[in-house]
Amino acid sequence: MKKNLLLFTFAALAFTGCQKYKNKEVYANVPVYMDYTTFRQSFSFEKDVAIQGAGNIYIYNQYIF
Repeated sequence: MKKNLLLFTFAALAFTGCQKYKNKEVYANVPVYMDYTTFRQSFSFEKDVAIQGAGNIYIYNQYIF
């Protein structure tokens, strides 16, 4: 009787313990490649603009705080 109970317990654990995992969605960063000319045309430069209301920016010798 003990042998049958042990065998039944082992069989039940063997079949219920091996469940496959469900597929999960994984989000990742993917690099975007573009050629040099397209990259250079994706932004533009503007003339210098004076800072208005600089806030808490301090210049001391060669440092900016």
